[in-house]
Amino acid sequence: TLDESGNFVDMHFGPISLTDPGNPVKINGDYHLVGTTSPAYNTATAAGAPNHDFDSQLRPQGGAFDIGADEVLVSGLGAVFFSPNPVAFGTVAVNTTASQTIVVTNSGTLPLTITSAAVTGARFAKSTAVGADTCTGNIIGVGASCSVVVTFSPTGTTAQTGALTLVDNGAGSPQSVALTGN
Repeated sequence: TLDESGNFVDMHFGPISLTDPGNPVKINGDYHLVGTTSPAYNTATAAGAPNHDFDSQLRPQGGAFDIGADEVLVSGLGAVFFSPNPVAFGTVAVNTTASQTIVVTNSGTLPLTITSAAVTGARFAKSTAVGADTCTGNIIGVGASCSVVVTFSPTGTTAQTGALTLVDNGAGSPQSVALTGN
């Protein structure tokens, strides 16, 4: 294409790549964050963020998402990845109860020991059904998952918010996932 001065500009768009496909020895750049000292570390939100980074590592590794193509791998710790994140119950009829299962994955490099899972918010609760919390008191291996069932029981027509919070030995503990419902 031509720029505003009539100079030829060769533009190429494609996936981020550390090497040139035509010359795999040539390094185009390093898109990794400098570590936990980077201003992009743990400063993004889940809104629009992919669930993995450039290196296929699960996101987030710490207490929040990192900005950009890289998620800093928190080594030596377990790390929590919530799915879904955030948890939206949508519209639920007044005086009824809806349930959602929140899957918690250890995306760190060491086993994750979860000591407690608590729910806040006036109309939200952790289910007391047998097997509804496979996280609390358990050790979750690297890449393994557990789950917590959360219920939403509205008594009026106002929007409600809450959170599921885990206390564990992971990076950024305690970690929370937002709960919303109407």
